Amino acid sequence: MPPDFRARFDNPELGLYVMRSVSGEKALDAFEPAEFSRFVSNSEQVFSSEAMDNAFAIFGSALNLRLDREGRIVLPAEFRAYADIDAEACFIGLGRHIQIWEPVRGLTRQEEAFRNAIRKRETISLPLAGRAD
Repeated sequence: MPPDFRARFDNPELGLYVMRSVSGEKALDAFEPAEFSRFVSNSEQVFSSEAMDNAFAIFGSALNLRLDREGRIVLPAEFRAYADIDAEACFIGLGRHIQIWEPVRGLTRQEEAFRNAIRKRETISLPLAGRAD
């Protein structure tokens, strides 16, 4: 886990929650425990078959992984296989969570997203620090 990501954690000793990405990408989503709790509490908690499928798919495989002294995590084999991660991984910050990718595919996806954002830049609405609109 890159040091700049770890530095943002409220309690690094609590580790992070990792699951297959709900974006549909061959990547993993990783959340701090507090953010994962917010994510869970904001999900619809009903007992319809669709809601249960969503809960199984999204939360059923989520694992709390602890960081070692050097800030490393060990990804279980099923997560590595899902995301095609071998010896190295690429961490991409997405605001409130992080995605973990196979490095070549992750950087390719990031570049693709950048090109898409530039093409659609008129529709991007980001608050600028110190700007009073």
